[in-house]
Amino acid sequence: MKSAYHIIFTLLILCLHAKGYSLDSVNSKTEKIKDTKMSNNQSRFNLENNSINNSCKQKLKSNVNDLTSLGQLRLSLYESSALANNETAADGILILFDTNGNNDVDANDAPDIPNLDENFSTNNNGVLLSIESRAAPVDQEEIQLEVNTYRSINYTIVAEGISMQNAIAFLYDNYTGVSTEIPQSGTINYSYSIDSGITQSVAGDRFKIIFDVETLSNNISTLDEVSLYPNPTDLGKFFVNVPSDINDLGITIYNVLGTKLYSSNGFTEGETITIVTSNILSVGAYFVEFTSQGKTIVKKLIVI
Repeated sequence: MKSAYHIIFTLLILCLHAKGYSLDSVNSKTEKIKDTKMSNNQSRFNLENNSINNSCKQKLKSNVNDLTSLGQLRLSLYESSALANNETAADGILILFDTNGNNDVDANDAPDIPNLDENFSTNNNGVLLSIESRAAPVDQEEIQLEVNTYRSINYTIVAEGISMQNAIAFLYDNYTGVSTEIPQSGTINYSYSIDSGITQSVAGDRFKIIFDVETLSNNISTLDEVSLYPNPTDLGKFFVNVPSDINDLGITIYNVLGTKLYSSNGFTEGETITIVTSNILSVGAYFVEFTSQGKTIVKKLIVI
């Protein structure tokens, strides 16, 4: 299991998006991760310090205006019995999409750390990743997944879309030929079984993600005119200007793990909205989702 590990590397990735962040800096931060050497369903790492240091804040501040989140996909692998009993996942993947991303393996990605049992990761040209930062999906683009070291028979993949922009992701099972749509904002479960006597059933490359890219509508360009300022903010609040032609603006704030922290709607053109963050947001990065007429756009907010 790598749930705590995911949180750590998500924070690091937000720093690494700032250009020029060296591998030496990565190494210095990974020294703060304590290997607990726990087996099976115990986390391998503990987070000893989850604050973003001043150096990282400055890098985020200099680059925040270049980044716009295009959504996230979070996939968790469960033994089906564990999911039914509300137990923890065996392993998981986080895929981040933004306007400044790329599909190469680089310092913005987190390598997979093998478990003693089930392992679940993306496979980027032979490199296994737990967290992968990518560019905007294109139509029919595929992300190969890797699952190995099965210890049971019945499994469930919980696939969650978090504010996915203009692209619909499908979880495709190469063995059964079943394609399952992942909601752009929501969760879907896919249950399957393996048979150790059938090679295709236990193949590591049994699953992949395939994208269907939507056509942009005029409303998206209007939403893109929504302004959020100051960003970064250290005021304990930020402001939103609602552009013309929008009379049903909804605003939702998520943390990097997809947890909803704030939601309000019904804002109309010409309004300047003040959102107080001092009691709900700590130092770090957040995703602000704007919705109108069934369309959605997400912008990144930095609190320093």
